[in-house]
Amino acid sequence: METEGDYKRSLKAAIYGLWSSKFGYDDFASHMEAAISRGLTLAFREGFKLVGIDPDEMDQAEMLALDNIITQELMYVQNLGDDIIFSRNQSFKHLQGRVDSWSEKYEEVRLRARMMADLNGKYLWVLDPICKHCDSCLSLEGKVKRGSTWDTSGVYPRSPKLKCFVGCGCKLEKTTKPLSRGSLASL
Repeated sequence: METEGDYKRSLKAAIYGLWSSKFGYDDFASHMEAAISRGLTLAFREGFKLVGIDPDEMDQAEMLALDNIITQELMYVQNLGDDIIFSRNQSFKHLQGRVDSWSEKYEEVRLRARMMADLNGKYLWVLDPICKHCDSCLSLEGKVKRGSTWDTSGVYPRSPKLKCFVGCGCKLEKTTKPLSRGSLASL
């Protein structure tokens, strides 16, 4: 079974392969497409399993959501490839941040799938105790909303709607606390 670590290693191998000229752009794109499709599908399935839903029971809308997530991620592969080729005169360490940010998508997808599978569940925004937090995350601390609210608003850890979406360490934890009043539109 592939894990988040396997996903990161697959992405790193594709990025390193293009950077080191072990293979060309077409092979890089093919490796990235396979890693993204496989890895994010597994992350999505894990999200369903986290709330006790068999991933084989996904409905059409949930499968479409997964396809959209994968398609959106694939849209950035060409720019990444161009940046890698441009960075060949630098050390590979220069690209490690890109590997890290791309691999964070795994946890984001797992979380979104969990919320989709548990739309009526209540989730509490919890700040990462180690990270420095952006204004978006600080304003969300302690808020409790249903999974459907977090999902449809597009506000969740590592969401592009957050000021810190890359490297965000916050979490949404299942809770029995009462729902918070107000909307999430203030971000």
